Amino acid sequence: MNFIDVREDDCYYVDKTHYIPLIENANKYFFYIRPRRFGKSLTISMLRHYYNILEADKFEKWYGDLYIGKHPTPERNSYLIIYLNFAVVNAELNSYRQSLDAHCNTEFNFFCDVYAQYLPEGIKEEMNKKKGAVEQLDYLYKECVKTNQQIYLFIDEYDHFTNKILSEPACLEDYKSETHGTGYLRSFFDTVKAGTDSTIKRCFVTGVSPVTMDDLTSGFNIGTNYSLSPEFNEMTGFNEEEVRAMLDYYATTCQFHHSTDELIEAMKPWYDNYCFSEKSYGGTTMYNSNMVLYFVDNYIRNGGYMPRNMVEENIRVDYNKLRMLIRKIEALRIIKNRKAPIVIHCHHGSERTGAVCALYRVVFQNVSKEDAIHEMTEGGFGFHRIYKNIIRRIKEADIEQIRRKVMCTEGF
Repeated sequence: MNFIDVREDDCYYVDKTHYIPLIENANKYFFYIRPRRFGKSLTISMLRHYYNILEADKFEKWYGDLYIGKHPTPERNSYLIIYLNFAVVNAELNSYRQSLDAHCNTEFNFFCDVYAQYLPEGIKEEMNKKKGAVEQLDYLYKECVKTNQQIYLFIDEYDHFTNKILSEPACLEDYKSETHGTGYLRSFFDTVKAGTDSTIKRCFVTGVSPVTMDDLTSGFNIGTNYSLSPEFNEMTGFNEEEVRAMLDYYATTCQFHHSTDELIEAMKPWYDNYCFSEKSYGGTTMYNSNMVLYFVDNYIRNGGYMPRNMVEENIRVDYNKLRMLIRKIEALRIIKNRKAPIVIHCHHGSERTGAVCALYRVVFQNVSKEDAIHEMTEGGFGFHRIYKNIIRRIKEADIEQIRRKVMCTEGF
């Protein structure tokens, strides 16, 4: 659901609007990485409507009882919004350009339609004469100068299709050509950068991995990645206080057969233990918000009894993909050849990530398999109990063969 649906339908909402002033005080070009299903899209939806110049008359209705409704910032409802969702872009390397162009064209036309009163006359017709997303974005932000308008650009799941492309080793070189130099995707982000000197006054970008970001933005030195900042550690997901408040609320309106403490004890091993800031480690940990909502919904629908399955079916690990990940060596090779600290992440940030880190410890740091597995499962990194196959895969791994393949520079 988007923010407006949540507010209009009077759904339970965990108020995260107190982060708006913090975002405004941060770099105007804000990068934010989190696992999938961790509340990123709802956060973008909340921000888009807060800043939309067309929705000032809805501010009290949507935000009035929230933190930001009582403490609004001067920038509220002052921007023209461009929203791009790269999750809908085709992930095929040979067709992503057309898909990216089509998605951007749809959103750019929508932009011209809804903000027509704030834009130069004829902008839509002239924009559609331009070829592709790069030329069209370049034209739009330059035209906004004429009417002295400011754009807030939101890009959700910026790396969705590139991560799928990267999962195929045969596409690696082509991927590099698209994200470096004069590649099309690189050109798109270069245009965004050029727009920041003009009417693109703010930019908020989300994704699940910093890999593509590092490749695309090596020259985009005006943006800041806040993914590991303690200031924003709790911006998405739920902390335990928020989970307890939710359970206490529903306990007054629905049939519960367990206390809040009992439910927390059941949920914690499955959904808790996310921590994204090193400085926050040992303090606040985060629950996966999607899984908490899955649990609460099923608990209520079951009449106050525990769900049979503690993990939603469509986000279970695909063990065939896990086997492929472990057998393919590129992840270890990237880590081995890094020239700076590197962030490793996956869907949860603890299972496949843990497998890669454990193998690295065994292959390159001569840690025993037993010690690496113990560190992965008991070291406080959020390993979830259902993923027993990961332990077996590490135990069965041919370490010498992996070491030889990683050290080999001519493929797998």
